[in-house]
Amino acid sequence: MHHGETTHALLNIHYFLQLKYKKTYTSMTRAKALKLLKRIHGIKIGLSALDKQYSKFKRVGLMNMYPQPRQRDDGTWYMLATNRALTFNGLKYLKRFVGNIARWLWLWGLKTVGIKKESRGPKLEGPQFKFTPPPRRDDNPFRD
Repeated sequence: MHHGETTHALLNIHYFLQLKYKKTYTSMTRAKALKLLKRIHGIKIGLSALDKQYSKFKRVGLMNMYPQPRQRDDGTWYMLATNRALTFNGLKYLKRFVGNIARWLWLWGLKTVGIKKESRGPKLEGPQFKFTPPPRRDDNPFRD
Protein backbone atom coordinates (compact mmCIF):
# COMPACT_ATOMS: atom_id res chain seq x y z
CA MET A 1 0.00 0.00 0.00
CA HIS A 2 1.32 3.39 -1.01
CA HIS A 3 1.31 6.29 1.49
CA GLY A 4 -0.43 8.65 -0.95
CA GLU A 5 -3.12 6.03 -1.45
CA THR A 6 -4.13 6.28 2.22
CA THR A 7 -4.09 10.08 2.09
CA HIS A 8 -6.31 10.16 -0.98
CA ALA A 9 -8.67 7.49 0.39
CA LEU A 10 -9.13 9.21 3.75
CA LEU A 11 -9.78 12.63 2.21
CA ASN A 12 -12.14 10.95 -0.25
CA ILE A 13 -14.16 9.38 2.59
CA HIS A 14 -14.48 12.74 4.36
CA TYR A 15 -15.49 14.46 1.12
CA PHE A 16 -18.22 11.95 0.27
CA LEU A 17 -19.61 12.01 3.82
CA GLN A 18 -19.77 15.82 3.64
CA LEU A 19 -21.52 15.48 0.30
CA LYS A 20 -23.95 12.80 1.52
CA TYR A 21 -25.07 14.76 4.58
CA LYS A 22 -24.76 18.19 2.91
CA LYS A 23 -22.44 19.48 5.65
CA THR A 24 -19.16 21.37 5.55
CA TYR A 25 -17.66 19.00 8.13
CA THR A 26 -17.74 15.36 9.20
CA SER A 27 -18.23 14.13 12.73
CA MET A 28 -16.93 10.58 12.67
CA THR A 29 -14.98 8.57 15.22
CA ARG A 30 -11.53 7.28 14.37
CA ALA A 31 -12.83 3.71 14.64
CA LYS A 32 -15.49 4.48 12.01
CA ALA A 33 -12.83 6.02 9.76
CA LEU A 34 -10.75 2.83 10.01
CA LYS A 35 -13.81 0.72 9.26
CA LEU A 36 -14.69 2.78 6.16
CA LEU A 37 -11.07 2.73 4.92
CA LYS A 38 -11.07 -1.06 5.11
CA ARG A 39 -14.57 -1.59 3.68
CA ILE A 40 -14.47 0.95 0.84
CA HIS A 41 -10.80 1.11 -0.16
CA GLY A 42 -9.42 -2.15 1.26
CA ILE A 43 -6.81 -0.27 3.30
CA LYS A 44 -6.04 -1.66 6.76
CA ILE A 45 -4.07 0.65 9.06
CA GLY A 46 -3.89 1.14 12.84
CA LEU A 47 -5.11 4.01 15.01
CA SER A 48 -1.61 5.47 15.36
CA ALA A 49 -1.20 5.60 11.56
CA LEU A 50 -4.61 7.25 11.28
CA ASP A 51 -3.64 9.83 13.90
CA LYS A 52 -0.45 10.57 11.95
CA GLN A 53 -2.51 11.09 8.78
CA TYR A 54 -4.85 13.51 10.55
CA SER A 55 -1.98 15.45 12.11
CA LYS A 56 -0.33 15.68 8.68
CA PHE A 57 -3.60 16.98 7.14
CA LYS A 58 -3.79 19.64 9.84
CA ARG A 59 -0.10 20.57 9.54
CA VAL A 60 -0.16 21.04 5.74
CA GLY A 61 -3.55 22.79 5.81
CA LEU A 62 -5.78 20.19 4.12
CA MET A 63 -8.16 19.79 7.05
CA ASN A 64 -9.27 21.68 10.16
CA MET A 65 -10.22 19.76 13.30
CA TYR A 66 -12.53 20.85 16.08
CA PRO A 67 -12.58 18.66 19.25
CA GLN A 68 -15.88 18.51 21.13
CA PRO A 69 -15.43 18.11 24.90
CA ARG A 70 -18.61 17.73 26.96
CA GLN A 71 -19.28 17.67 30.71
CA ARG A 72 -21.66 15.29 32.43
CA ASP A 73 -23.91 16.29 35.34
CA ASP A 74 -21.48 14.68 37.80
CA GLY A 75 -18.67 16.94 36.56
CA THR A 76 -16.68 14.37 34.54
CA TRP A 77 -15.59 15.19 31.02
CA TYR A 78 -15.90 13.10 27.87
CA MET A 79 -15.21 13.66 24.17
CA LEU A 80 -17.59 13.47 21.25
CA ALA A 81 -16.23 12.63 17.82
CA THR A 82 -14.00 15.42 16.49
CA ASN A 83 -15.49 17.55 13.73
CA ARG A 84 -13.19 17.55 10.70
CA ALA A 85 -13.62 19.99 7.83
CA LEU A 86 -11.77 19.97 4.53
CA THR A 87 -10.15 23.33 3.87
CA PHE A 88 -10.06 25.06 0.50
CA ASN A 89 -6.57 23.59 -0.07
CA GLY A 90 -7.95 20.18 0.86
CA LEU A 91 -10.67 20.57 -1.74
CA LYS A 92 -8.10 21.68 -4.32
CA TYR A 93 -5.93 18.65 -3.54
CA LEU A 94 -8.92 16.32 -3.76
CA LYS A 95 -10.18 17.90 -6.98
CA ARG A 96 -7.13 16.47 -8.76
CA PHE A 97 -8.41 12.96 -7.96
CA VAL A 98 -12.18 13.27 -7.69
CA GLY A 99 -12.54 15.75 -10.54
CA ASN A 100 -15.99 17.21 -10.10
CA ILE A 101 -16.19 18.64 -6.59
CA ALA A 102 -19.76 19.49 -5.58
CA ARG A 103 -20.51 23.11 -6.43
CA TRP A 104 -21.92 24.07 -2.98
CA LEU A 105 -18.90 22.57 -1.20
CA TRP A 106 -16.47 24.30 -3.58
CA LEU A 107 -18.23 27.66 -3.04
CA TRP A 108 -18.09 27.11 0.73
CA GLY A 109 -14.33 26.51 0.37
CA LEU A 110 -13.98 29.76 -1.58
CA LYS A 111 -16.03 31.61 1.04
CA THR A 112 -13.89 30.37 3.93
CA VAL A 113 -10.80 31.71 2.16
CA GLY A 114 -12.53 35.06 1.69
CA ILE A 115 -12.79 35.10 -2.10
CA LYS A 116 -15.93 36.88 -3.18
CA LYS A 117 -17.62 36.24 -6.49
CA GLU A 118 -17.68 39.26 -8.77
CA SER A 119 -21.06 40.45 -9.94
CA ARG A 120 -21.30 40.20 -13.67
CA GLY A 121 -23.88 42.92 -14.17
CA PRO A 122 -27.31 42.51 -15.76
CA LYS A 123 -27.76 39.64 -18.18
CA LEU A 124 -28.67 40.88 -21.66
CA GLU A 125 -31.20 39.11 -23.87
CA GLY A 126 -30.26 37.61 -27.22
CA PRO A 127 -26.89 37.14 -28.86
CA GLN A 128 -24.31 39.79 -28.08
CA PHE A 129 -21.93 41.05 -30.72
CA LYS A 130 -20.06 44.24 -31.34
CA PHE A 131 -21.52 46.48 -34.01
CA THR A 132 -18.95 48.07 -36.28
CA PRO A 133 -20.31 50.75 -38.58
CA PRO A 134 -19.47 50.51 -42.27
CA PRO A 135 -16.61 52.68 -43.51
CA ARG A 136 -17.50 56.24 -44.53
CA ARG A 137 -17.00 56.46 -48.24
CA ASP A 138 -18.99 58.20 -50.95
CA ASP A 139 -19.86 54.97 -52.78
CA ASN A 140 -21.18 53.25 -49.56
CA PRO A 141 -25.00 52.95 -49.72
CA PHE A 142 -25.25 52.50 -45.90
CA ARG A 143 -23.55 55.72 -44.88
CA ASP A 144 -25.36 58.41 -42.91
